[in-house]
Amino acid sequence: MRDDVTQKQMKSDYPLAKPRHMKKFYTRQNALIDQFLQSGDEERLAALDMVENGPKVRFAVNASFIVNFCLFIIQMYAAISTGSLSLFATAADAFMDLVSSVVMLITSRMAARPSVYKYPVGRTRIETIGIIMFCCLMTTVAIQLIVSTPSRVPGSAIDM
Repeated sequence: MRDDVTQKQMKSDYPLAKPRHMKKFYTRQNALIDQFLQSGDEERLAALDMVENGPKVRFAVNASFIVNFCLFIIQMYAAISTGSLSLFATAADAFMDLVSSVVMLITSRMAARPSVYKYPVGRTRIETIGIIMFCCLMTTVAIQLIVSTPSRVPGSAIDM
């Protein structure tokens, strides 16, 4: 129970309450208050991390986007000029890396501009949502490649 309230006071305020139930109630309330206070700690730690590592992360995200874009252009040129299915598959993979870079670029910028009134805990979890969306897109492209490849292989017995 709370330290600043005596047993006698609680008995007079709540004559029908059982001490064991009161203790359980206040233990739950204290745990809930601690949980609410921790969300502020998470925000503070995220802000400190952003100050310390923000420029490095921004550089890494932007550099990754530029490199993935160049790689996609080169692989797409090679795939078109040779007509190789293998190169088209690697170009699709490079395209997915490019999409991944775009998702990370957008979500990192959104997470950097938190709206305290709309999102009291912050937007740091939005990056996780972006990764899940990218995973779904990557699965869709992989299934599409698996389905369309047998119909394009010469001498294939499967016609779609």
